[in-house]
Amino acid sequence: MCAKRVRIREYFMLTQDRYLVDFTRGEVYELNTIGYEILKFISQGKELEEIVEQIVESYKVPRETVEKDVQKFLEMLEKEDIVEVITDASEDISGN
Repeated sequence: MCAKRVRIREYFMLTQDRYLVDFTRGEVYELNTIGYEILKFISQGKELEEIVEQIVESYKVPRETVEKDVQKFLEMLEKEDIVEVITDASEDISGN
């Protein structure tokens, strides 16, 4: 995976009962268990590599499958402007 970290946009809130609330659009997304776990790990500041590893260990799924599925999920979230994907290059430019 080329992206290292992901941030949930500041106008979203992840609830403990697996909902993602968008305060700007007034929308609520119901998440499945894995989607919730991915966003929970993101909100905790975990890097993508850590997220993939945790899912592989928890669900005994092949690493390649998890990497592909996590990447696909993140692309969908980024397209919906729910998350911001931070690559090594963007970190160098912004100084973060």
